[in-house]
Amino acid sequence: MQILAVLGLLGFVLSWQNLILAPLFLLPTFYALYRENFLILWARKNIIKNATLNKKALFYKLTNKNTILYFLSFCLALVALLSLMLNLMYVEALDLLFLFVLFPLFFIFVRKILSTQFRKNPYNTLKIVLVSAFLTSLFYSFFEAFFKEFKEPFDYIRNNFDIYRVSSNALLDALSRGLYGLVFFKNFIIFWLKNKPVSFLIFGFDLLNFFILCSSFALLCSFVLRGAKNIFIWFFVGITGFVIFERGVTSYNLNAKFQEPISAFLDAINFPKNHSAEQNLSTLKEQNLSTLNEQNLSLLKEQNAALIKELEVFKKVLDKNAFEMGVWWFSSEKNELKKSLKKVLP
Repeated sequence: MQILAVLGLLGFVLSWQNLILAPLFLLPTFYALYRENFLILWARKNIIKNATLNKKALFYKLTNKNTILYFLSFCLALVALLSLMLNLMYVEALDLLFLFVLFPLFFIFVRKILSTQFRKNPYNTLKIVLVSAFLTSLFYSFFEAFFKEFKEPFDYIRNNFDIYRVSSNALLDALSRGLYGLVFFKNFIIFWLKNKPVSFLIFGFDLLNFFILCSSFALLCSFVLRGAKNIFIWFFVGITGFVIFERGVTSYNLNAKFQEPISAFLDAINFPKNHSAEQNLSTLKEQNLSTLNEQNLSLLKEQNAALIKELEVFKKVLDKNAFEMGVWWFSSEKNELKKSLKKVLP
């Protein structure tokens, strides 16, 4: 069962996109997480009972049963499994190498160091899990928040808006689309705002998420990595999975419904490529001002030409003598001039 727990998790990572029944691989992993949580809670309960209650006390006898522990262990194992599943659905090759090869080495190192400080007790497993998970998540979140490769935000939308990892399982496919939406939105906010308060906020979310992930993975390590034989098998399985994953088992959405319309929309509103958000805004302002100036200049030219034409007609009227002026006064030319002047001078 110990080896099946890690094989099941890796099997899910490699097959969830192409196999409808891929979630069944996670059953041994769920049992491992449930078992470790139960042992920690059971040890904690017994420590508290022996330290605070008399063996003949009523509360001591009432707490002999472990019904509540079973329920809590089930809930915690479910949360841990969901954290593993959701994070590993969008794992990259280097992340896989880190989790299945480097993190177990770090976990074994922390367990070795703390074994000199604590007695061998299931409750002390919690301390090893928390220490290894916190240090790992702190380093990972710091790297993600402050050393992330910067991309131009609107180019990022053009190239990545609808490129999520597809699955033959309808539920996993919908879940994958939702997960990608969250990751996409987070990355766009980082690229768009690019300031320290946002980086610290993202750092906090990544720290919490990766802490839960590493805690879940550390529980799995605690269940499996017992004895030299299991350790050797773990690393063999982890390296093999990394090699298979790196050769290409990931498939992406090839029928992107929204990718082309979004790109066309950004092009239509004249967001230039390979420019920052500030440059885009500045370019839009310049384009709008240029358009307005051209329109105003064209309108002024038309009005000026019409005014000159009417002044020439009025000049001819002034050159007439008194008799001609009287005749003109009752002619249709006067009405035409009046209408023309109303258009030029409303």
